Amino acid sequence: MPWFRVHLVILNDPGRLISVHQMHSGFVAGWSGVMLCYELITVDATDPVYNPIWRQGCYGMPFISRIGVIGSLYSWSLGIKQSHLKYWTYETINTAHILLSGSCILAAFWHWAYWDLNVFVLAISSVLVLDLNQIIGIHLLLASMLCLGFGLAHLSGFLGPGMWTSDEVGVVGSIRFVKPAFNLIGLAPFCYGIISSHHIIAGFFGTFIGTWHISLLEVVEL
Repeated sequence: MPWFRVHLVILNDPGRLISVHQMHSGFVAGWSGVMLCYELITVDATDPVYNPIWRQGCYGMPFISRIGVIGSLYSWSLGIKQSHLKYWTYETINTAHILLSGSCILAAFWHWAYWDLNVFVLAISSVLVLDLNQIIGIHLLLASMLCLGFGLAHLSGFLGPGMWTSDEVGVVGSIRFVKPAFNLIGLAPFCYGIISSHHIIAGFFGTFIGTWHISLLEVVEL
């Protein structure tokens, strides 16, 4: 009922609809940063083999470790230290989430105060409209760019740390760059290259389709 009540109030209020969702994103990012900060204070990383982080009740650190961040600024690591990982640490990820949370909350305040935006007004007739094609196009374009960047830069090691990889029985693992596999070999089990290639393909086509939706001129009047 609280979810229905809030969305009913802002049903025809696009500016404050943006504000509500930005505040939600800010809370999620802030919770992630605070949770990681708590885990960094309480975790014992002296023996990550026989006393792993998941056994200590950590929730955020295992997810972060899977996408390539396994080290700390305080000279400890969950695996083999590599030179390209010196800027990708738990502390930098924690700081980035807290800064993102504050930025989203400030943006939510601004959109709540200045809700009557001109982007929702048709310039020719001054009628309040929602251009649904451009709305879906903007969201699809942003999501696709994030997907493309994750596969092309983060996983492949172009700008990111890579990802955690292991053998077929999960005994030996380390952080590695994952080269995209655009062939039938990628369909084989335990082929990490299919992860980056799927993100690249999905991001490329999503970017194209999102740009096409933004270019359409059809609008739906309220």
